[in-house]
Amino acid sequence: MYKRRKTQDSPKSGESQPQTLCSCQAIVTDNDNALQCDACDAWFHIGCVNVSPTAYTAYQTLAEQQQFSNWFCPKCLIDKNVGRVAPRCLQTLSDRIDKTEHHLTTLTNKHDQLVDRLDELNENLEREKRRKNIIVKNLSPVEGTNDKDVVFRFVQNHLGVKIDPSSIDSVWRFKTSSATNNNRPPLLGIAFNDLSVRSSILAKAPTIKNSSDALVKIVYIGKHLTKKQSLQAFEARQRRNRSQEEQQQSTTSSVVRKHNNRPNQNSNVRRDNINNNNNSNNNNNTNNNILNNTQQKTKRYHRLSNRY
Repeated sequence: MYKRRKTQDSPKSGESQPQTLCSCQAIVTDNDNALQCDACDAWFHIGCVNVSPTAYTAYQTLAEQQQFSNWFCPKCLIDKNVGRVAPRCLQTLSDRIDKTEHHLTTLTNKHDQLVDRLDELNENLEREKRRKNIIVKNLSPVEGTNDKDVVFRFVQNHLGVKIDPSSIDSVWRFKTSSATNNNRPPLLGIAFNDLSVRSSILAKAPTIKNSSDALVKIVYIGKHLTKKQSLQAFEARQRRNRSQEEQQQSTTSSVVRKHNNRPNQNSNVRRDNINNNNNSNNNNNTNNNILNNTQQKTKRYHRLSNRY
């Protein structure tokens, strides 16, 4: 281990103190570049133990930062009886790693919170931008007529909503490959400058399904949702569909159970009829026996009467 030799380690004038000797038998002074073995506590010149000046400087830097590291002389290094203690800098290093990991975890949590907050702000901003918008599916363009006029006429003629053309800020077509691949007109987006106009159109939108015109009946008008809102709506539909399927399966199972129970009821009826028939036969046999006994007794009575 590197440590600066204290003054009392060197002989003082007028005092008989043992001198610190290196393995080369030369005196180790305070100004020498030397290391002390952590096993035998002996001092060695770095040149006598083949420690480079660079390595010595590293030991010195660690010592100045109070991050001491163990060092063993060549003799103790090969001595199996010398206990190998963990370097004293390991605990300091471990503590620093723990602090760094804790700091990193704190920064990660703060980063995640900031990202979540940023996502929330962006979501709110997107919802605010789309608050006065609607989307229209399956509304085909009309040749020679711009989409704004197509929307204006459709809303008035098929929804019965009277709007001013100036209430429409902008109309655009979404560039989606799915609509093109399915031979459907691209999705239409409309931005209004009046929220009440949008609300009136959305309120009348469900009546489109009642139209007798097939081209009008397939048109869908809805809110201009964000990606998050679209995903939430999709998941809600999935849950609703699963619930309906489970209800249908439950109803089907109940019908099957009732159907399977019918033969058993018929069997019970047949068993009841058989039991009733058996009981009737038994009763008939009993009555016949009684009648026979009565007839026999009557005959004996007549015979006895004739005898007397």
